[in-house]
Amino acid sequence: MSLKTLSGNDRNKRVIRRLLRGGAPQLGRPFIFAGPAGIGKRQFAIAMAKAANCLSLTPGQLAEDQPDSCDQCPTCRRIDAGAYGDVTLLLPEGQSIRIAQTRAVNDEVFRPPREGRQRFFIIDDAERLRDEAANSLLKTLEDPPPTSTIVLLTSQPDSLLPTIRSRAPRLNFTPLALPEMLP
Repeated sequence: MSLKTLSGNDRNKRVIRRLLRGGAPQLGRPFIFAGPAGIGKRQFAIAMAKAANCLSLTPGQLAEDQPDSCDQCPTCRRIDAGAYGDVTLLLPEGQSIRIAQTRAVNDEVFRPPREGRQRFFIIDDAERLRDEAANSLLKTLEDPPPTSTIVLLTSQPDSLLPTIRSRAPRLNFTPLALPEMLP
């Protein structure tokens, strides 16, 4: 799946494409993807990671109307399979995201990409960050390296610490409109 094949949230697609065209300096910051559960925030984050690392495209090559990833190269297929070394999906362990998990992100985020151009750390259910885990991310969110992107996915953005919300631009995702659901 590429951004072009995802349905809805066209404004967010335009914002993400603009960031991708800017390359590492534009991508090297945290983002909050906010919206109801099951709306596709994770798919958008993965599509963003694919577009940033696709072997068929070079940075700055994305035009507004062209696909952003090929979905066919080894990189795209490995990202889809969850087997790409530069894309990390962080899920809650039990009821929450623990400090050991965020410390691991802090350790990895400053290392250069292993395989691609841009590293992605996608933190799903970010509202489940324990306070100490959230606090451990603050320095990294404030000054991440240009080769790492942190995406916090949440259905409850107001439950994130204000210090986290102030460090990351927020993209709001909305349900599909009826015409977008019809074939």
